[in-house]
This record gives sequence, C-alpha cells and structure tokens, in this order.
Amino acid sequence: MGWGIDGISGYNPTWITREPPRSVEHGMGNETGRPPGRRQFARFPVFYAAAFRDEHFPGKEISGSVRDIGDGGLMAEFPVQMPCGSAMGLVLQTRRGPLSVEGRVVWTAATQEMTRHGIAFPEPQSMGFALDLFLAAGARGHSFSQPNLS
Repeated sequence: MGWGIDGISGYNPTWITREPPRSVEHGMGNETGRPPGRRQFARFPVFYAAAFRDEHFPGKEISGSVRDIGDGGLMAEFPVQMPCGSAMGLVLQTRRGPLSVEGRVVWTAATQEMTRHGIAFPEPQSMGFALDLFLAAGARGHSFSQPNLS
C-alpha cells in the first residue's frame, strides 16, 4: 500500500453490503429506510484499544478493541455482551490521545472469545472523522495501549 496524491493508493474503504454474521442478535430497527445490511458510510479497518463502564458491570472497566469505524458508527469487540439498544460511552486510545465517543448497540455477534458489537453514533460524525482515525492508525502503526477512564 503506497501513498498517492489523493490519499492511499490501492486502498478502498469497506462498503459493507452483506448481512451481519449468523447468530447475530438484532435489537434496533432500521429507521433510515435502507435495506438491512446496507451502510450509509464507508467503514475503515482500525485497531484501537477501547474501554467502557456500564451499570450492568458495576465498578468494572471493560476493555476491548475497535476493529472498524465509519462516520456513522463502529464495530467493537468486548469480552462481555451488551444488550441491543444499550447506550455506550467508549474511550478509544488513539495516537492523538484518548477519544470519547457515544453510541447505541444495534447488533451483537458472539465469537469464540469476544462479542462483536455494532455501535451506531447518535448523529454522523464530521466528514473525515473515520478516515482521519484510519490514517492515524495506518500511518504510525496500531495503538495497543489501554485507555484510562479515570
């Protein structure tokens, strides 16, 4: 993958047009009128450490990772399953420092060790939000340090 005048040559963001994996729990309806499994925003692969606190797990900080991000939401993996519809406040540990984002769980899918969570932002982020995070992760390597919620 090389750098070109217009960004990264040879890279195309993922436009996910497939249905979520089987055994996915759907909880939130599609208020946009788009067919199920269609995204409005491109998703970019990233790997950022992330953490959250929630009343379902009193006194605990739950650590996991964000695996892809778009201007409309993200996919994160955690060792616990949050119910669909749950509001989540995440802290992502980026190269630029901690980044707080809010969203709502719209789907979950259990894997062998983790549960994937599709998290939609309440409103789309500013144009370029996800691309900036992708470029920051790819240009300097991935961020693996644990976020601090204190």
